[in-house]
Amino acid sequence: MDYAPIASGKAVYANTGAGKNKAVKDEARFWKEFKTTTFIKNYAAVTDLYFSPTAPHRFAVSSGSRVQIYTPRTVKVVKTVSRFKETARSGHIRHDGKLLVAGDDAGSVQVFDLASRAILRAIGDHDQPVHTTLFSPASASASPQILTSSDDGTVRTFDLATAEPLSTFSDHADYVRTASFVPSNSNLYLSGSYDGTVKLWDSRDTTTSTMTFDHGYPVEKVLIHPSGTMAVSAGGPLVKIWDLVAGSSRPLKALSNHQKTVTSLCWGDHTDYSKLMSAGLDGLVKVYQVTGGQWKVGHTMRYGGQILSMALSPNDSTLVVGSADGTLSVRSKPSIPVTTVKSRASKKIAAAKAKEGTTILSDKAIERPLEITYRSSTAQTRRKLPKLKEWDRLLRVFRFADALDAVLDQPSVNPKIVVEVLNELKKMNSLKQALGGRNDRDLLRIVKFCTKQVTDPRWGDQVAEYLQVVIDLYERVLGQSPVIDQAFQSLSMKIKEEMKFQADLARIYGGLTMVFQYSRLTKVSSTSSGSGTALL
Repeated sequence: MDYAPIASGKAVYANTGAGKNKAVKDEARFWKEFKTTTFIKNYAAVTDLYFSPTAPHRFAVSSGSRVQIYTPRTVKVVKTVSRFKETARSGHIRHDGKLLVAGDDAGSVQVFDLASRAILRAIGDHDQPVHTTLFSPASASASPQILTSSDDGTVRTFDLATAEPLSTFSDHADYVRTASFVPSNSNLYLSGSYDGTVKLWDSRDTTTSTMTFDHGYPVEKVLIHPSGTMAVSAGGPLVKIWDLVAGSSRPLKALSNHQKTVTSLCWGDHTDYSKLMSAGLDGLVKVYQVTGGQWKVGHTMRYGGQILSMALSPNDSTLVVGSADGTLSVRSKPSIPVTTVKSRASKKIAAAKAKEGTTILSDKAIERPLEITYRSSTAQTRRKLPKLKEWDRLLRVFRFADALDAVLDQPSVNPKIVVEVLNELKKMNSLKQALGGRNDRDLLRIVKFCTKQVTDPRWGDQVAEYLQVVIDLYERVLGQSPVIDQAFQSLSMKIKEEMKFQADLARIYGGLTMVFQYSRLTKVSSTSSGSGTALL
């Protein structure tokens, strides 16, 4: 098979000499419809790409220390999440398009609200770079989960609502660079490691893997067919297909169409998943025909640099490829067929001519005004976000102590908002950072707030928990400031009074219980004696 050298991002097709195969012709015709090509230069390698399953199918680009959200129609950045200490990886949008999860090389996993870009969850269970972060699919029957894999050799699952760990799989002997949910079974997960193996895990038994497949090279990517019966692994120059139902140690097929390491996989036809796409460091994107079990290359696209990531939109209209040199290539089909555009434009021009006597323009001149109109209408539909409160803004820029001060500095302090801010700081593992390192005046304000609210039944338990953190932080310096000592003495007296009050209530409750019980017994006895007299 010969490949003709052509420009970056253009198609390359097989030529047998006697004529092209019909399937190859159809495949080439399909990819030739991707006429619009946009190149975007990033300052760092594009490590991960992911499309939102929900229309308008925005896509997340993980590059450097940020994750950017693009809209495929205009290829413009609509959101930028940059709250990462090191290189961000595996930005993944939830199926409803509202949340984003991503990991980084510091070992942290964070969940963001895409509307406000606020950090909703922060997970620090990994101690090495995290390369996979995924939300459980919409079809999962279990509670929403997060799946992660890391260079620490583990695959983990977490509960999205509480960020608590659910399962830990640690049977790999090297870096785990890829993992995936099994869509047909919420208890099963697949992972690939640099130890050259692909493992299937069951959350009901975390001691060892359910199945192990030998890929033979460090595994860069795993992909599962939506039916859950077939898995694909990529590593080295090979792509292997595995039968998860039979569980055979031999692959169904081994594809060796790349000259260098294969780094990315995705499905190429989301209507029936009849195509598989692979991309690698040789700069080639291969499209395989899945139907018939032949796995023949139906089409090849060549790009200029080493490809690290690739994704195709769920409506098969936008192909995004990321390179090691930071180049992001976006190829897409026209949103409106050219024939339709020309037809609409011709009608408008004809009407104008009939009215004003103008002349008919060329096709190119006809298309240009429509494109300008489309861009201006898109700009008008941008939604204005609500203005954030001062403490919300400070939380977004990691100024935790200032955020707590801002909510305490209100003219009339709302205890509900203060408790909500403290709860958010707890979720972000930043409570000690916000409460620590304070002078007498700032500490006095916090102690007085806790003293006033610790007996409130609505949030007294939470305030008591945060008060314990304050005591742990400042226990060693007690006795050095008369003002602070007096505040803690007042707090101690308030708690003692509340305990005495609760004890009195308990005694009163016990006495009232005896009275009610005696009254009930007396009423039953009188009823019984009255019935006996009537019978006599």
